[in-house]
Amino acid sequence: MKTINVAMAIMAAGLCLGATSCGNPQSGAADETVEADAPAGVWEMRYRDAVGQSYLNVLELRPDGSYATYMQDATPDDHGAYMLADGVLTFTSDVDSRLSQSLPYELQGDRLKIFIAPFPGANPSIADWRRSDALPAFQTTVIAGDELPVGLPGMAAAAMASHALPWRADAAPVSLEVKVSPPGRGVNVRLRFFSPAANEGLQLDITKYAISSRAFDGARMERRPLPADFTDLAVILDKAASEGFAGAFRHADLKTYETAGPAWVILPDGPRGATYSAITGERIHGDVTGYIAQYEADWAKSAAIWRQVIAQQRNDGDGLKKAFDKAEHDYNQGICELNHGNWRDGACYEH
Repeated sequence: MKTINVAMAIMAAGLCLGATSCGNPQSGAADETVEADAPAGVWEMRYRDAVGQSYLNVLELRPDGSYATYMQDATPDDHGAYMLADGVLTFTSDVDSRLSQSLPYELQGDRLKIFIAPFPGANPSIADWRRSDALPAFQTTVIAGDELPVGLPGMAAAAMASHALPWRADAAPVSLEVKVSPPGRGVNVRLRFFSPAANEGLQLDITKYAISSRAFDGARMERRPLPADFTDLAVILDKAASEGFAGAFRHADLKTYETAGPAWVILPDGPRGATYSAITGERIHGDVTGYIAQYEADWAKSAAIWRQVIAQQRNDGDGLKKAFDKAEHDYNQGICELNHGNWRDGACYEH
């Protein structure tokens, strides 16, 4: 498919994937339209594809003139600024200029219809958004160009109450990951809980308006619990930026380590990461995972074993060399005599 223009990307499922909302504008629709200067709010679009997979796409039109989309289907997430003028909704994307476009719209109560022309002169399709009462799993703010979550301690506590404790009464959070994934750099949060009694783990995969869960064997997972009052990721990223941490955000991981305690490890789209205490917010230098120390210990042990082998070979060297030389001599003499030669002084001669 050719590069999709902004309307196609921003409006996602409304591009005739929902079937019932697609087609030409209804006659008389303009007479029923109630124009509004600011259709601010949260709008959703639900649909099923041809194989029955369900999707929820969300469009936030914020009172401050910013917007964000959160897409469950293959459409990139997006955010930027919007403007309204003369029945036209203009999106200016901060993610990709190809997602920026001006589109006619109609606001009819709890329905926001956005008209999309696939190409010049074509009859427009309708992206039919419904006002949503969905509650976000977390709030977001723009940090260095990305919509990233804020209030993660509260989100973790809510997830524990709504998902983890009904699953296992002794469940406690043990790790939290935040990552952005192109295209659109959509944000995903992964929260894991551990049940000591059941020796099982529960994993929650969370986007702003969707959550999925799965239980798994906890034999090889983290077991040290996170504190309830850990420092929020947004605070850590602000501090890292003030200390010269460079590169677009890619991944952050919160765990409780044996020596460092609870710590955020943050990674950019570059070669260098950083570690911060999730209690004090201060920078931690050095390896908190124990990987480097274990690697060096394993290397030292392996080197010691090889030194023992080499020393043993040196001690047995004369005997081994004599045995090898005799075996080689006997082999060569046998080949010589097999070919009717005369073996003497370590060489084969013709009779």
